[in-house]
Amino acid sequence: MGAFVSYNLMVAIFIVALWGVFRGLLSSQKLIAFNRIVLLAGIAMCFAAPLLMDVFVTKESAVGAVDIEVGMPVVSVGHENSAPPLWPWIVCACYFTGLAVSVILAVVQYVRLRMIMTRGNKTLLDDGVSLVTLNDNARVSPFSWMNTIVMTEGQYHQAPEMILAHERAHIARRHSLDMIMMQVVCALQWFNPAAWALRDELRTVHEYQADADVLGRDIDAREYQYLLIKMAVGTRFPALANSLNHSNLKKRITMMQKSKGKCRRLLGLALVPAMALAIGAVSIPAVASTLTAVSNVAPKHDDKNTKNPTSGQMKVISTTTIDKKTGKVVENPAMGLPEFPGGTAELMNFLSMNVRYPQSAMDKGIEGKVVVSFTVKDDGRIVDAKVIRSVDPDLDAEALRVIGLMPKWNPAVVDGKAQSATYALPVSFKLTGKSDKKDVRKEEKSSIVILNGKAFYGDINSINPSTIDSMKVVKTAEVPQGVIMIYTK
Repeated sequence: MGAFVSYNLMVAIFIVALWGVFRGLLSSQKLIAFNRIVLLAGIAMCFAAPLLMDVFVTKESAVGAVDIEVGMPVVSVGHENSAPPLWPWIVCACYFTGLAVSVILAVVQYVRLRMIMTRGNKTLLDDGVSLVTLNDNARVSPFSWMNTIVMTEGQYHQAPEMILAHERAHIARRHSLDMIMMQVVCALQWFNPAAWALRDELRTVHEYQADADVLGRDIDAREYQYLLIKMAVGTRFPALANSLNHSNLKKRITMMQKSKGKCRRLLGLALVPAMALAIGAVSIPAVASTLTAVSNVAPKHDDKNTKNPTSGQMKVISTTTIDKKTGKVVENPAMGLPEFPGGTAELMNFLSMNVRYPQSAMDKGIEGKVVVSFTVKDDGRIVDAKVIRSVDPDLDAEALRVIGLMPKWNPAVVDGKAQSATYALPVSFKLTGKSDKKDVRKEEKSSIVILNGKAFYGDINSINPSTIDSMKVVKTAEVPQGVIMIYTK
């Protein structure tokens, strides 16, 4: 659910870039067929680009320029006291509400269109096109939908040759299919003004094409322009049908008088840097971390229906806890750690292929170890990712972004049953050749304290011992100062 919303948010960035280039450079040019191709292909590219980014984007830095290390994990099983942030759920709820409203409005418009088409007298023309004539009281401007032309009887007797030529051009070029596609795009991108603006631009291009086809039949241009002005009254169907009285008459008449310029199609090359800028915008750490937070939103699964993992190698460890009654150190039962599909080697490979050292951090010479905490649910989903040891906002955001890209893990297993587990993963960012340069934020010698799943920066002595339910102390080679994980009652 969240991944779908995050994907459409990324698409929106690319659509804004496409609209900016088309509106600024191409919309006023007499490149009618070319502009239609640019719009249709550009929209398809906007929806494909987010899917292709993960395939083709590699680390920004050259090999040997940076070193990214992953430390040993710290795991706590069976505690989920920290609630995930609420705002990604609100974003998803708003998106799907708007999507539902957009779909309902589109259905209403289609039903309205069909009702008008069934009210009149239907005649089959020689070329197989259906003509529906309505009573003059209908006040409907001539329009076409799929293989049907609709107009009033008075309009048909007034200028049948020009009106039919115009609407036949829409049918021959299958403009209705374009409008169906754009209606789907606008429903998915209901929150994006650029998507609605591109739909209007495509409708205008359709009218340019139909006008050019009419004038190509040796019809007097001035007489045809007068007809357009007369028809500028009546009901239109902006979402679906192609209507003769489409707005922007001044632009249409101006386009009829323009001549084609040479080499103007080269303006379409401006889409390349525009798409590059969109990719850069999506890769901004703040944007990437926001998209990751939204993509992590997913409906909860019933624990009763959760199957135990059957694949992947599970490590067995034993941790120590302090009994709250006796105060003695006791051993926990053996448990299987949550594990990346394919094991640690595959985790290293995944991170090496996806982690990109932020250019801003490289320019500033920032290095350090970011510790990211996240929960591996009992169905393997990664949720509630957050930084518990920060180095730099850009490095923090990059670590969170990559965690959000991870596939489902093999969950932790306790007594043969899948369990949710909190997983703390240190990721070290190091600029090779600059070993003499210290991190901008030195690692503290004191232990990392995690209270109820969240980093605790206060004095540990301020925690009332009587409120402690359990406490774990874990030390690894990567976190020699130790991690104290405390859960209260």
